[in-house]
Amino acid sequence: MNVKAANNRMTEYCAVVLGACALLLGCGTMSQTAEDPNAPLLSEMYTPSASPKVKPGVRPKPIQKKPAHRRQTVRAPDGKKYVLRWTKESTSVGTPTGGRLMGQSELPQRGTGYVRVGRYGHATDETIAYVQYASWVVSRMFPSTPPVAIGDLSAEGGGNLTPHVSHRSGRDVDIGFFRNDNRQTRRLEKLSPNQIDVAKTWIMVEALLSTGAIQQIYIDQTFQKQMFTYAMSVGWPEEQLSPVFQFPGS
Repeated sequence: MNVKAANNRMTEYCAVVLGACALLLGCGTMSQTAEDPNAPLLSEMYTPSASPKVKPGVRPKPIQKKPAHRRQTVRAPDGKKYVLRWTKESTSVGTPTGGRLMGQSELPQRGTGYVRVGRYGHATDETIAYVQYASWVVSRMFPSTPPVAIGDLSAEGGGNLTPHVSHRSGRDVDIGFFRNDNRQTRRLEKLSPNQIDVAKTWIMVEALLSTGAIQQIYIDQTFQKQMFTYAMSVGWPEEQLSPVFQFPGS
């Protein structure tokens, strides 16, 4: 699913990629170069009278910028509405394959419904909030399920992260599959189609889709038929699934 925005505004977006052994999620902001006609003029933002008065020989105290608080209402796969809240402290610059990350926000090692097995856990605040939300949704709907394995996000400051091609700007995260034997995975495992718990994996994907911030989902074609069939069995119409899946032939 591709998300596009007009060229005259800041666009927040998110991408999810699901491979043979992991789900890759990414979120952040992308700067557009066109002028915003609604942006305040510099004279409206700063005037000499607004500058702090400084006594000669006295070093002025730095102006403390208050953190921006964000909130978003989402409807989870169980039909209930929840409010996500996070503090905006990190910013993605550039693209997932050629950018960097400003800020020090990091996904905790453990949380409700997940455990981080990857070494690198820095990301934008949106990415972290969405991963925590989706993991929580699965644990709420399937109380006995073990936590999902979370792989790499980005390094502190972003940039190149071997062996990944992307993961450079805080918008990518590898998320493991759920096993149908309900066994906890302590790393990102390569599983066969008959080892995947399709119901739990689809709920994870559906929870991420419910944020409205997903740009793309890539799923190994080996698993797409069973995922597509299951999604239709729980009420998703084919016309909504076809743009997301490569199965049955798009």
